[in-house]
Amino acid sequence: MEFSPAENDMVSMNAQVRLYNPNKNKITLTALNLILELDQSQVGQIDKEYDLPMPPEGEFDIPIEVMVPTKTIQDKVFKGALLNFMGGKPIVGRFTGYAKVKTMGVPIKVPIMIEKEIDLLNL
Repeated sequence: MEFSPAENDMVSMNAQVRLYNPNKNKITLTALNLILELDQSQVGQIDKEYDLPMPPEGEFDIPIEVMVPTKTIQDKVFKGALLNFMGGKPIVGRFTGYAKVKTMGVPIKVPIMIEKEIDLLNL
């Protein structure tokens, strides 16, 4: 994850989402609908349409961008980094939602729930 300044007191959080297609058929990613939470507080949302083919039995990286209010980053990340440095627990980042895919013309919603502790000292 990378953070960079944006307009209107917002911070752009950029990341790569790696999706895996376990099927023997090619599928097409048609949409992502994800909510980003930091320490159980919703801070951003992705609702984006795609038309990306995904190879059979393979991985596929998708760049995503979430706009997060600067105050949220200051409250969660910088204060969390201080607590982490002093021996407190790290913050938890979570993406929940779904991906819409299409295979052989049939649309399918695939649930997504990714949770990861964020190492604040190495952002």
